Amino acid sequence: MRQLLLLLALVIGGVLCMTIGNQPVLAHSFIAVHRIDYHHRYYYSRQPALFRLLRKYNLWPRNESLEYQRPAPDVNVPTPFIYGGESVAIENFPYQLSLRLEGTHICGASVIAERWALSAAHCLDEAMYASAVTFRGGTPHRLAGGYIFHADQYLLHPKFNRQTLDYDVSVTHVKESFLIDPIRPVTLGNTYTVYPIPSIAVVSGWGTADADGYTPLILQSLNVYIQQQQFCWTSWIEEFTNRMICASGGDYGKEVCHGDSGGPLVLNGVQIGIVSFGSDVCALNIPSIYTSLQQDEVRAFVRLHTNV
Repeated sequence: MRQLLLLLALVIGGVLCMTIGNQPVLAHSFIAVHRIDYHHRYYYSRQPALFRLLRKYNLWPRNESLEYQRPAPDVNVPTPFIYGGESVAIENFPYQLSLRLEGTHICGASVIAERWALSAAHCLDEAMYASAVTFRGGTPHRLAGGYIFHADQYLLHPKFNRQTLDYDVSVTHVKESFLIDPIRPVTLGNTYTVYPIPSIAVVSGWGTADADGYTPLILQSLNVYIQQQQFCWTSWIEEFTNRMICASGGDYGKEVCHGDSGGPLVLNGVQIGIVSFGSDVCALNIPSIYTSLQQDEVRAFVRLHTNV
């Protein structure tokens, strides 16, 4: 048995000496090479040819560093979804708010009255209590400047459906007045105005801005094109209703993305929609869905609670 173990050690030692990088290398040099390349994604990227062969045919486990591991997406959670947008001044979007839960940005929102903010219902349906909800406004910076406003009540549409994201609208009342320069409320759309298809609208927010998951510090905006409902009848939308608006950035690399949910969709200075959801992977030239503020039940809910 001892002789067998010794023979096995000699064979492995010979492989280590002869196959690293296909060049003759002394056994003690392997340790030095491995330490120099500790930052590589896979530890086996500098392993002998035998291990690379095993890995090629899935006979050796893949060992990824924690730095590069990403959790699998929960298919039951909506894509809160600006991707391909441009930085803008808050003076051009004075109604824009960052909705924060326990001090962390989670969604966008808009000022619609002195003490009322408008957002998506799915942004708040897991908030345990109103005091955990705050807004930052009056600044294009996601983390600094402007003013912090504290919520004392929030309301979700009673028909909100977490699975289909139908009736995805919420209103939040704050303790402090929003009417501090440069903050101004946005005008909300009504139920009888008809806009042509396609129309160009603008969406704004601090959501994911590139494929690496970068979240911008400065407010981004993007022009999107309102589409016919049929344009959004795709396999990844379980149920498209008349409480939804279909809109697209019109090109690859341009779309709302993670962190933009609840943000305003504005057409000719009037907010007509709220960012609701989109495909799992952003900016693939696939349209996104917005809650329509021109639909009777959605608009009635907002008017009932905010008198706006």
